[in-house]
Amino acid sequence: MLLTIFSLDHASAATGSAGVDTWYVRPIADCANNGDGLAYACAASEGAGGAFRDPSNIIWTETVGVDDGDTLFVCGSHLDTTLRVNGAAGSAASPITISFSCPSDRGSIRAVHTMTEAQTSGNWTNESGNLWYLAMNSYTHADPKRVWVNGVEAFPSNTKNNLGTRVNSESAPVGQWWYDSGQVRLYYYSQANPASIMSVMESLAAGATPCAYSALCLNSAAIANIDIVNPILEGGNRGTLYNLGPSRVAIYGTNKDDSLCHIGKDGVRGVLFSDTVGDGTGTPSFNLSVQDCTIDQVIPVWFQGYAWEWNIGSGDGVHLLTGTNQAQVISNTIRNWLHGSVTISATAGTTSVTDALVEENTMTCDNQVSYCRAFGIAGTALGQAARNTFRRNLIANASIRTQINGDHNVIVANVFKDQRPDIIYSDRTESIETQAGAAVSQDNLIANNTFLNNLYAPCISLRGGAEGTVSGNQYLNNLLINCGGSTYTAGYENVALSVQSGAGVGNNVFRGNLIYDSGQSNTVYYKGTGKTTVSGFQSACSGDVCSGNLSPDPLTMSEADVRLKTTSPGYRAGVETACLDYRGRACHPDRPNIGAYQPTSGDPAATRAARN
Repeated sequence: MLLTIFSLDHASAATGSAGVDTWYVRPIADCANNGDGLAYACAASEGAGGAFRDPSNIIWTETVGVDDGDTLFVCGSHLDTTLRVNGAAGSAASPITISFSCPSDRGSIRAVHTMTEAQTSGNWTNESGNLWYLAMNSYTHADPKRVWVNGVEAFPSNTKNNLGTRVNSESAPVGQWWYDSGQVRLYYYSQANPASIMSVMESLAAGATPCAYSALCLNSAAIANIDIVNPILEGGNRGTLYNLGPSRVAIYGTNKDDSLCHIGKDGVRGVLFSDTVGDGTGTPSFNLSVQDCTIDQVIPVWFQGYAWEWNIGSGDGVHLLTGTNQAQVISNTIRNWLHGSVTISATAGTTSVTDALVEENTMTCDNQVSYCRAFGIAGTALGQAARNTFRRNLIANASIRTQINGDHNVIVANVFKDQRPDIIYSDRTESIETQAGAAVSQDNLIANNTFLNNLYAPCISLRGGAEGTVSGNQYLNNLLINCGGSTYTAGYENVALSVQSGAGVGNNVFRGNLIYDSGQSNTVYYKGTGKTTVSGFQSACSGDVCSGNLSPDPLTMSEADVRLKTTSPGYRAGVETACLDYRGRACHPDRPNIGAYQPTSGDPAATRAARN
């Protein structure tokens, strides 16, 4: 009933050599006794006899198992399965490679569980009317998170009482199932016993076996120097790919169009990087990366119109959780996550998330996806979420604001465009907000970004309060075009930049920004002054630094092409700051363009220096 687990371990020896070997694992092996896995025709398989028997059927030792320089090919479609890497370590010069580009049979792992018990009528109890429930006590991870009936995803309700109704929106789908965590029951809305109307029910419920909650799991600080190439990973109760503690793990696709690496389909979280415990108390991980992958939760189109109620799970495409240092998220397509494309969380324990690089990703949200943001940074104390860099990313069609907490983080040369309203959280549609929350937001740099067409809320917002501080942040050379909405919070309508009054909000720097809206003149809300023009904002500035901000037409190449013409008032009009532009070019050392695009190819040495 539970997931099959096959492990890359050091428990006992297979029949490899001390040299470089190539290994294969398949759902079904063709030769007698399952072979030793050293040939495709005699590959290892789950549950079989021989050297690679389940659950330790992929063996690592220093001499005769999977060791330095070896390649393991995952071949074929592994269903209801988890690949667990436990204790394996290559070397910096000769990493172990786990490749899903099996020469004869492209590999994939799907950690979605077939609930065979749901097809027995006696396992369902009718509570009343059309309300049926199935006991989930046999599962360690009992919350189904997502449910499919006869291959079609069933829409979750937010409460038991709302089963069979449309929640928060007349256009929302009808809620078909709900999980009662107190009673450990899966409720299903049906006119007849559910077993009589379904041929198969699947969910993300998982058992007690280590790592059963993910499709691929690396969970030891002893793991190091692993390359994971062109993975196809789906499902997972807690995440599709879990990395708890290992260092120097590289996950990547070999096509620059992100077409060969797919992570997160039918899951609740794509990639998790954290310490060995996952709560800020374990051994931290270092030098992890994910590159050239498509990381997509795949929300059905027919879910359009629903309102997410924080009930589906973590909801992050890439989650850099407490205890992650020097991670890299580069050149991926990350879309349709029910919280954030990339999220940094350092709000528990004593470890931190520092020195991450998130660069050149495309972060998008399709219209059927509610509560969808690009990225967020959260740190409860100075140094916990610090020195992380987000640069050269394209953010399009998000419905919830990007949030910046922490300290000394850098947000530079990103393009934010076409923000859309969330179905219920209409007051959270800012493009980017620097806020304290229950934490700090200090000494961050938000520079040379371009914001285009947020017709519902400010493109840049600052908000503090008694619980934290928003201070020492620098907003330099940002280009804001057509920002602000008439339906936004009363008193803040149609402003592009909002700086609220509040305890802890002050000592911030606003220099060299260009704020333009052809239909509005009062494009700034500034503390007690309220709504005002850009020049009025600079005159009213108190407790902050405000200079060199502009408001005329930026004269871009076109409405869609926001590069500046040489006649633009923003051309070479920015203040001095070290940056790259959206295309990876170095900014002019003393007078950069305003916005994400710089005018020339730049000096190669300056470009290298800016990248470093």
